[in-house]
Amino acid sequence: MGLRGRVSLIVGWITLFLMGTDLFVVSPLLPFISEAYNVSSAMTGWMVTVFAVTYAIAAPFFGWASDKNGRGIFITFGLILFTFSNALTAFSPSFAWLIISRILAGLSVAAITPLMYAIIGDIAPSNRRGTWLSIVVSGHLTALWAGAPFGTLLELILGWRSVFVVMAIIGTILAVVNFKTWKSVPKSDLTRNRLEGNLLRILGSVSVTTIWAISMYALYVYLGAALYSENRFSSSEIALAVTFYGIGAVLGILISDNSQIDLEKGRFRKLR
Repeated sequence: MGLRGRVSLIVGWITLFLMGTDLFVVSPLLPFISEAYNVSSAMTGWMVTVFAVTYAIAAPFFGWASDKNGRGIFITFGLILFTFSNALTAFSPSFAWLIISRILAGLSVAAITPLMYAIIGDIAPSNRRGTWLSIVVSGHLTALWAGAPFGTLLELILGWRSVFVVMAIIGTILAVVNFKTWKSVPKSDLTRNRLEGNLLRILGSVSVTTIWAISMYALYVYLGAALYSENRFSSSEIALAVTFYGIGAVLGILISDNSQIDLEKGRFRKLR
């Protein structure tokens, strides 16, 4: 792996770590946001719902547009919007503005996360594509057990608004770094998709991920609020609980990856 490859992976890893932190840090902050705007935890949970719905709707559009115009420009645009949306989250004068800020945040992440996977897949050597993708994906997973607890501890020291201010500042820096990193990457010439024209196959491919995401995030979104309201956990205790939750999630993914590798090896032996 050359210097350019290492730089690309480092930039991709840090960027996805920030995106994951923005997603995962909301859960442990829900009880404090609820108190700030005098709304229920269920109502505050809409911050996550509008984020997720916006992401799901916008991501395919950004994928299609980046195929035609290049991925780097949309990643940079996404980071600029990410900075603005997190600043708006930090300083929203009302709960309605807070919801609007999370819609914009979902739009920004839709322009970043899937395109980061795509651009890494474009530039990775054909025999190392899986390795490169797993490295940058680990940045997103690390945010679950490191980024979110750190944000919770920051809330304990400076308040929950400071978490989004810090992410906005880092987003500004990464917008510049990503622009310089990807500006020379040519558009992908992979214009055909192996799943093209087969709707059932496409739905089958994403169904497993959909079920996994629902089962994981349905619990995680309200984990911080439940620990605060039912068990009176402090910020530091919520951070610790989220850390263990994240470690468990990462271990589960590593175990499943190893199982998949063993399965593929078994198939290969049969073919031989």
